[in-house]
Amino acid sequence: MLRLLGLNAYVRALVGIGLGGVGIGTHRPLLIGVGAAITLWSAANIVMDLKNRERR
Repeated sequence: MLRLLGLNAYVRALVGIGLGGVGIGTHRPLLIGVGAAITLWSAANIVMDLKNRERR
């Protein structure tokens, strides 16, 4: 979903961390979960991009 907005993996990770922080601050488990999922997904994309760059 966030990829459609044109955000790269680093910005998505920051958005995920922000959502998780807001979720922790407001005690909303859904926001914490969504923020964690976005952050982990973005981190996996960053690692895969770095591995692909290494092979080239």
